[in-house]
Amino acid sequence: MQRIPMMKVFRIIAFGPAVIAVVAAASAFALEKSLPYRIGPDNYVRYLWAGRLSIAALIIPLLAVGFGVASHQRLPILLGACSIVASLLFLPNSVHSGASPEFWCYGNLRRIDVAKEQLAHQNNLTNGAAISSDEVSPYIEGAFANLRCYQHGQYIIGPVGTEPRCSYHGSLDKIEPGAGQK
Repeated sequence: MQRIPMMKVFRIIAFGPAVIAVVAAASAFALEKSLPYRIGPDNYVRYLWAGRLSIAALIIPLLAVGFGVASHQRLPILLGACSIVASLLFLPNSVHSGASPEFWCYGNLRRIDVAKEQLAHQNNLTNGAAISSDEVSPYIEGAFANLRCYQHGQYIIGPVGTEPRCSYHGSLDKIEPGAGQK
């Protein structure tokens, strides 16, 4: 059985991270430029992925450059360096307003609170009466099940006379109405 020289192994390994780094940098750039100025709940996941890919586009090229130097290959070094330069040039120039998960959660809690008040008023419910998500859903546009906290909190409706809560952000009085806005 013939042994493969270590230099050849480094050459082969060097091209993988180099190609991945270039793809990550290009994907992060394209994804970031496709986002609107104001980041909303509909494009929050794309916003998160653009950030993750930009970090990958800065870290992965270091592997390509390292293996390229070890194997005396210029192409992986060049691709890795281009990926790092592209990431540094394009991504910090972001013009987005930034995401506001806390503000979106506040808005959802306000919707739940208004729906609870409408339900209580129409059905003459008194303080302490339990309310289910099925009862409050008709009063919320898109239904209660479609409201979600983008920090993976759970909404707790609570009885009449109490504020709704998010398991992550807390109740309405704990969140400032303008949270997350700059």
